[in-house]
Amino acid sequence: MSKTRRFTIRSKIVLGYLVVVLLFGVVLVVLSAQINVLQKENDFISHHDLNVHNLTNAIEKNVLDMETGQRGFMLTGKESYLEPYDQGLSEWKSNYDQLYALISDNPDQQQSLQNVKSHITRWIDIAGKRSIQMKQEGDQDKAISSLVRTRIRCFRLPPLEISLIVCFTS
Repeated sequence: MSKTRRFTIRSKIVLGYLVVVLLFGVVLVVLSAQINVLQKENDFISHHDLNVHNLTNAIEKNVLDMETGQRGFMLTGKESYLEPYDQGLSEWKSNYDQLYALISDNPDQQQSLQNVKSHITRWIDIAGKRSIQMKQEGDQDKAISSLVRTRIRCFRLPPLEISLIVCFTS
């Protein structure tokens, strides 16, 4: 008589529990790995977006500082008012370069940022440097009339078209 070993009910139940526990452990390991991957992606995106937002705000502040310093100098003639202009002028380029590198994975955003750069540099060349130079050379009437013309163009635009770029590049 050959003895074949048969599984008893008890061993089948224990084996079933072991399979369930083993599968549960595998599911937990896979789920944990997926959660870690998602958390890393979320951290990267949050950090990246925060840096983009901060640099965008810094560029806006730099441009506003330039405009404020230029306007203060134009109205008073005091060189001390050019400090925010000079500081904004030097900082915005660095902030622009950092932001451009940060959005290197998005060509559409880079194109938009290049458009913003062209408007800022146009304002610096047309309204910023030129009016400051006229004022420093003593041509106050011409410098102030240039400043006023720039501001009047802003007020004539419809509300939806009024923006920093439009107002200071025309």
